[in-house]
Amino acid sequence: MAESLERVRAIKRAHEQRWLTLAGVVAVGIGQRADGSPQIIVSVETDSTRIRREIPEQVEGVPVEIRVTGPLRAL
Repeated sequence: MAESLERVRAIKRAHEQRWLTLAGVVAVGIGQRADGSPQIIVSVETDSTRIRREIPEQVEGVPVEIRVTGPLRAL
């Protein structure tokens, strides 16, 4: 069953503050998988085993993708 966007937003809100305290995590957002279903995207400066241990592949049934973006800077 497809996840409702509101449910995914609530799950993201419940976890993002803790994830953002991890060194190297620069953002947490919501995106779409190839099949159109929602996922949580955690942007990181560099790929790290430590971050991958702390952030699960799914949370409350919602897929989580770790994306290496490098540092993010406001323009």
